[in-house]
Amino acid sequence: MDNASDSLEPLYTHSKRPDWGYAILAWEGREKRRYQFQDGQLRTFKKGWYDLLEPVDEPYDSARDIVRDLKSMLRIERVRRAPDPTPKSVNRIISFDDQVTIFEAFYPKGFEDEKWIADVRGGEGVNRLKRHRYPAHLEAAEKLNQETVDGLMDKGDHAGLIELFKDVLGSTNLTTSKDTASLRSLPEEHHEDFANAARELLYGEGPYESRFTRYVGILGRTPGERVTWPLATAVPALVQPVQHIAIKPSVFRAQAQWMAPNLPYDAYPTADLYNRMHKMSTEVARRLEKAGHKPNDLLDIYDFIWTTLRPKGRKKLEELQS
Repeated sequence: MDNASDSLEPLYTHSKRPDWGYAILAWEGREKRRYQFQDGQLRTFKKGWYDLLEPVDEPYDSARDIVRDLKSMLRIERVRRAPDPTPKSVNRIISFDDQVTIFEAFYPKGFEDEKWIADVRGGEGVNRLKRHRYPAHLEAAEKLNQETVDGLMDKGDHAGLIELFKDVLGSTNLTTSKDTASLRSLPEEHHEDFANAARELLYGEGPYESRFTRYVGILGRTPGERVTWPLATAVPALVQPVQHIAIKPSVFRAQAQWMAPNLPYDAYPTADLYNRMHKMSTEVARRLEKAGHKPNDLLDIYDFIWTTLRPKGRKKLEELQS
């Protein structure tokens, strides 16, 4: 892979005709857009129909090859957008193979390595620290089990449920005090709404997207505080780590450089972006298992991404390749 972080044109798929394959934008006018599809056809869409073209997340190397092939199909001169002002040499894209190399350098036996258990996972015989995921999960699952949560709701003890959320968040390093400020300072008049949203977030039966959106929206009612990705995602990830992923924006954005190079980023947590980062995380899990490192859950994936993409991990890769 090149050392430069080459930007790629976004890839799209037609929501009603996936059989056309992926597409790139070939031309854009005031009222029309033209897309080149993998089936060889150049198709024009009028304004009002653009939403049918949905963005696609593909790993960097795959996306690069698809874009190259689509460009070769073009029969018209492509109208180019303004160039990306970011210097291409700012950061090298770390590939998945690079990540595995870094991971194995730190932890030769992967998720079963004794040092991984001592440093990250925690468990029997390991003194509990905030960074240890397994005891944090056990504590969260016990404190916020459905029977307890429903019992507090039945009694109208909304403040009690909020205290449990704060206790769970305070026992881990997945969030900082800055992250939890909007929960800790939530005005009392919003406590009931938060409790209802928190219960639905964990144990509701409706679409997770709507439950996530409501939860984040109520946290956003605290004057002067913003809702962060760690706050929005930490509790579900601790209570239900097989289903949900905690998100740390800095390293997840670095992960997306290769896994989903056209992934947009918003500092405000949204359900759509959460779904796309969740999909990216499960793909990392799949690739890790194929590489011989089966994760226990998505908490392992969170820490794999953090370990391999933080500056210390990049430095380790440079040392190994020097």
